[in-house]
Amino acid sequence: MLALGGMLCIPYSFYLYLSGTTAVGFFALLLPLFQFGAVWAVHAKLKYLPWILMLPLVSVSVILAYVVIAQAFR
Repeated sequence: MLALGGMLCIPYSFYLYLSGTTAVGFFALLLPLFQFGAVWAVHAKLKYLPWILMLPLVSVSVILAYVVIAQAFR
């Protein structure tokens, strides 16, 4: 499931990079790498590393949601 999520994250991160979102910038292109790193960590049976590697994607999604909601109430 993480590998599928990583493949589905590629267009999302490319869109974030091209949209010029200053909050995430170039960091958006690295998001799928964190997903695939989490796949490796699960395969290596590491306990906490997959959760840590998922934090950047969750934080970027939360930042984007905040930006969209803040624009809705202006």
